[in-house]
Amino acid sequence: MSRMNETLLRESNLKITKNRLQILELLQHSSAPMTAEEIYITLREKSNLNVSTAYRILSVFEDKKIVIKHQGCDSKAYYQMFNETHKHYIICSECNKRVDITNCPLCELESKLEKETGYQITGHRLEFVGKCPQCQK
Repeated sequence: MSRMNETLLRESNLKITKNRLQILELLQHSSAPMTAEEIYITLREKSNLNVSTAYRILSVFEDKKIVIKHQGCDSKAYYQMFNETHKHYIICSECNKRVDITNCPLCELESKLEKETGYQITGHRLEFVGKCPQCQK
């Protein structure tokens, strides 16, 4: 995976650094979007990464379309790898656990809205919030 990430950075005209490679690796293996703080906490033991560096790297990655950023209902910024497929989640308001919604319920609506409005829709977000079974106990 590291060679692919080095190529990705090179093609994006970015310097290859240990911190950038570690963040890419982490996001590629993450099952859910992560905040900069979560990335920092996960990587702090094995790198010299600090929170401000994580934010700077993620900002550069967003500018280069390597990651996408979205605001969660908790007002935090979440990052995930940019790819052709997108995901939607249901999020526990107590423990912040995220579960994938397997099918996108908005694709049909998106096409209809494009036809009706003339807009070229470039993306959408959908999050449901509730209490997971564990937190309901």
